[in-house]
Amino acid sequence: MTSRHEAMRHITTNFSLYQSQLKAKLQSAVSKVHISSDLWTSPHRHGVLAVCARWVDEDYRPRRALLSLPEIRHSHSGEYQSRTIFSTLDIYDIANQLGCHTGDNAASNDTCLQHLSTTLRPDRNVRRTLALFSHLVV
Repeated sequence: MTSRHEAMRHITTNFSLYQSQLKAKLQSAVSKVHISSDLWTSPHRHGVLAVCARWVDEDYRPRRALLSLPEIRHSHSGEYQSRTIFSTLDIYDIANQLGCHTGDNAASNDTCLQHLSTTLRPDRNVRRTLALFSHLVV
């Protein structure tokens, strides 16, 4: 590689290829796609929201993947997290395959899941929460 622009183009191309392959794998899942998310701030004050997925593939093998890891520069509110997660679901076109969400017991997660539930199913705003050790399954 001869320049940083070429390196960035190469990274972008590889990421796009990975993303399209992952989208195809998620689309062919024989199970619901279950997600987990966690928001944290690094020692250098950079907020990051990880969104991960777990599903069973067409060969009935359990799979998992990191869907997104955006830097959260602004609000850490549940509503903002909800928009970020929904954007990720939209990119991979898996909103209609969504199963459960697993997250920690941060207060913003309640707000996040309430907004996500309203966005995904405005006709059925039903929410069930099960506390498991240090995480919640919704």
